[in-house]
Amino acid sequence: MVVSRAENKNGRVFWNCLCDCGNKKIVSSDCLTTGKTTSCGCYKREKLKELWSTSCSKDPKLYGVWCSMKSRCYRPSDKGYKNYGGRGIEICPEWLENYENFYQWAMNNGYQEGLQIDRIDNDKGYSPDNCRWVDRYVQANNKRNIKKYTINGKTQSLAEWCREYDVDYFLARQRISKLGWTIEQALTIAPCK
Repeated sequence: MVVSRAENKNGRVFWNCLCDCGNKKIVSSDCLTTGKTTSCGCYKREKLKELWSTSCSKDPKLYGVWCSMKSRCYRPSDKGYKNYGGRGIEICPEWLENYENFYQWAMNNGYQEGLQIDRIDNDKGYSPDNCRWVDRYVQANNKRNIKKYTINGKTQSLAEWCREYDVDYFLARQRISKLGWTIEQALTIAPCK
């Protein structure tokens, strides 16, 4: 319900409106006529509360994972957008449009607190066939900027090889990058004492 009308110095018209809930709000004519503003904000709060009380309350941290995933893929102002949405990484429609579908997939595929969602192929999007739940160590070794090395047909990051061979990572990295050693030399030649 419109209570009063005012005009600013640029000729833009504003209305002092009374919302159905009883709150007052000043709204510009264009927001009223286009339907951009339909309440004082109470409608949006109600919808968010309804969403929270249904799907989100099952596991707030998992809901946060879903929201973050959507943000980095579809919100240009997100700090991670350039590495996700900016590269064409998308979320499959069944997850994007329905948190419940994402929640069910997560529960059936090993989600636990402390694990992170990981795309198996970093050039493909988020979907049930390309995602898994992993710890920070596995995820850190599955980044697209991590160089992989192959020994006897097995391919891993330098950190994974160092762990397997019980070799200091920084020593192996320096041997390869500064001294030009092969991965096998860097991992098997004992350091000088």
